[in-house]
Amino acid sequence: MTDQITDQQLDEYEALARNATLLGADIASPGVLVRLAAEVRRLRAVEQPPVDRAALRDRIASAVDGVFDAWRQGLGPIRPQDALADAVLAVLSEVAAVSLLPADQTALPVAEAKDRLRGMALTLATGEGPLVEPWAFNQALDDYQAAVAAAVLPEPADRAADWRAAADLVEAMNEGYSRTGCTSCAAREDAADGLRDTARRMADDTQQGDPTSHQPRRGDEFERWLKSQRDEHRDTGNGVWTTLDNLLDQYRLHADTGTPLGEHVCEGRVAGDCECLEQPAAGAQQDGAQQ
Repeated sequence: MTDQITDQQLDEYEALARNATLLGADIASPGVLVRLAAEVRRLRAVEQPPVDRAALRDRIASAVDGVFDAWRQGLGPIRPQDALADAVLAVLSEVAAVSLLPADQTALPVAEAKDRLRGMALTLATGEGPLVEPWAFNQALDDYQAAVAAAVLPEPADRAADWRAAADLVEAMNEGYSRTGCTSCAAREDAADGLRDTARRMADDTQQGDPTSHQPRRGDEFERWLKSQRDEHRDTGNGVWTTLDNLLDQYRLHADTGTPLGEHVCEGRVAGDCECLEQPAAGAQQDGAQQ
């Protein structure tokens, strides 16, 4: 008996997910296969406890049956290969995530947030399915980032590796889902860029430690509170939501740039974008004072 999922088992899981996308024809989703390959590579590098293969098989079968049931009832996509592969991938991802958490923790909040975000991203990428409002996608993205940030992993080195794996997976998803005629490619690419950059920043922070814990950070208590205040005013229609959303963006800019709240931060690039760019350099000020 081995304490790891063997390469042969992983090959079987990948083959199962790949076959789920084919449906007996030459129909394959490049994006899904890229993601599956990335996920399998990550699983190979993770030390895991013994897996009950019968229970895992039952979970995969149940997930696939749910997709087929929705398809038969006309509630699913016309060609459900993406949904089938996503169902399998979700099960495998939960197995990997649970193995990285202490025994008294659960990965379900992260898995649920990821599934919701994945569904919205797929709708934006394909233009199929119910309309995704911008605020709904932003909230799903916020929820996923907060869930991942709150996840408790055993060792800093493992956590950094997992963040980098997440960044690679997001990049693979973005490249795999690049399609011609996509009406929402810009939104999808922006979301992918944000997720990838956040994951890589978290990986760097994890390895370097946290010497600036007094500075704003993504997913901290104040950001969660500010977001909750914004969401409470979503339907008020009096501009409060926009004001709070702008404030939340500003707070996140402080977090992303590592700038304390008491210091000025902006996204200006050229003179005219911000008053700070209109100010002469310190050396120029001294020269002017001496003349």
